[in-house]
Amino acid sequence: MNAYSPLCMDEMAHLYQPGNEGALDAWDRLTGAFHVLLLLHSRRYPRPFASEEYARSAIPEALNVLRGTAFFSRARANACAVARLVAEVADVRNPGASWRADEMIDAMLDEDAALRAYPEPPPVLVTRN
Repeated sequence: MNAYSPLCMDEMAHLYQPGNEGALDAWDRLTGAFHVLLLLHSRRYPRPFASEEYARSAIPEALNVLRGTAFFSRARANACAVARLVAEVADVRNPGASWRADEMIDAMLDEDAALRAYPEPPPVLVTRN
């Protein structure tokens, strides 16, 4: 399954603890790079001017920062899901992949809203998987 796995509220609490500023910044850069890659292939949020080169270089850098943290396994799984989906979108025989890219973007936008609202949970956190 090519689903994005957002952070839960407990993980957000851990991410915002003092001393985790580097991990928070890396998570933000990582999800930003995911957005860029997916926006290049989105039907709902097309951004043909996004920098794929930047995104592809930011992902391994952010993963290296997150290595050894409680967030690394989720970050790596999300990176793999994004890579699989981008490969599926590139396969012209799979027209539904663009819609799944939109669903993954929606999940990341929900997570971003929750992170920005932390410590208060957002009124509605919709998971569109």
